[in-house]
Amino acid sequence: MSQLILTRGNSVRRGVRRSTLSKNVYIGTFSLMVLLILFVCLMSILFLVHYNNMATKGYVLKRLEVERQALLAEQEIKDMHLAEITSLEALKNRDKVAAMYNVNDKMFIMEETGIAIK
Repeated sequence: MSQLILTRGNSVRRGVRRSTLSKNVYIGTFSLMVLLILFVCLMSILFLVHYNNMATKGYVLKRLEVERQALLAEQEIKDMHLAEITSLEALKNRDKVAAMYNVNDKMFIMEETGIAIK
């Protein structure tokens, strides 16, 4: 059985193969060791980059948590000042309240009037 092999050249011959790539690819032990060391270095660098990103995110989360606690403490202090200002004792001591006078003659309406019925 004959074979027709097309090559890149202009000639076409039956039964003759023309090889374009080397049939014997040989990697020596030194080349193999260099490739393995480069692969391990590359994987180590990728691991360190990934670990560094994760550690940085942890520090950012800690910083945000500390900032949150500080804001909560500040809010509590402001709430305490607000409660102090609005307390009953503070209201009694204000000048506007001190200018008011007590009513001695108190009169309550007990009967139902026309206004109250409507």
